[in-house]
Amino acid sequence: MTDQNEQTVQLSEEAAAKYFDEKYGVEVEFTKHTISPPDLAHTVGLNGYIKDKKKEEIFILVNYDDFTIEAASVPEGLPLKK
Repeated sequence: MTDQNEQTVQLSEEAAAKYFDEKYGVEVEFTKHTISPPDLAHTVGLNGYIKDKKKEEIFILVNYDDFTIEAASVPEGLPLKK
């Protein structure tokens, strides 16, 4: 992986972790990433799980141009942060 791709993944993981903390109040661990080809989409897909709960899997799609969240999938019943 190139240095630029490593930085893109790192910044995407930071944006995603912040999203899960702010929206759901949980910490997450990422286990896999997929960078979309630039001619298809400008996104990084991140798979992982809620920290200390490996069976509670999550997925998030981060736009790597501005590190905004495009979509997220969380375990059924995960409450929003109050």
